[in-house]
Amino acid sequence: MSDIFWITGAAIDKAKGALDAALQGAGLKLAWIEEVHWIGEPEDEVSDLFYGAHPVIYRWGPGALLPDFLLHTICRSLELRERNLVLVAEVEGDRLFFTVLCAPSAVGLHNLMPRAHIAGWWALRSERLPDLHQKLEKSGFDLGCVTWLSGEPALMQRAQTVFPDARPVGQEPFAVTGRLNLLIRRLVEEKCSHGLMLGQAASGPLLATLVER
Repeated sequence: MSDIFWITGAAIDKAKGALDAALQGAGLKLAWIEEVHWIGEPEDEVSDLFYGAHPVIYRWGPGALLPDFLLHTICRSLELRERNLVLVAEVEGDRLFFTVLCAPSAVGLHNLMPRAHIAGWWALRSERLPDLHQKLEKSGFDLGCVTWLSGEPALMQRAQTVFPDARPVGQEPFAVTGRLNLLIRRLVEEKCSHGLMLGQAASGPLLATLVER
């Protein structure tokens, strides 16, 4: 089990001050963010959103499975304490979906209140979805702990054959950060313990992210 905490996430307008206001509402300061992963088009204006702060900003073009892969990479970085507080932002139309993840050191340093954490993350060959039960068991979980599923509708149909008692979140945004936020909110609202977010490209691996409330 990892100690990668989810602090906040939301969908906001791409306007100056909007991100700062959203973070302040969650007890965060923009200046605390050490690293940003921005997924959007090259022409997206980024500097105005981070005015007055100086995080390391990585800019990525949209790509299949890229946000899921970045999420796993960020979790590894936080687990190794290479970073303490990281923001992922994903543009979808005129909206900006963002989520903030942190290491335990940041929780104590900034007196933060985590609402969930990333309990595990795995990569499998696309046809090996049933092998997820082994991944869960080796990490101390069982199939029955997963009550909510997040991902593309076609992938959800496959996943429900492996997790028959889990329910798809449904009506999800395309942005992976938006899906993660919605999955966590569903866990909180329904007072459930675990949800699983799945991502898969047309000709690539299956990435699974286990979230625990």
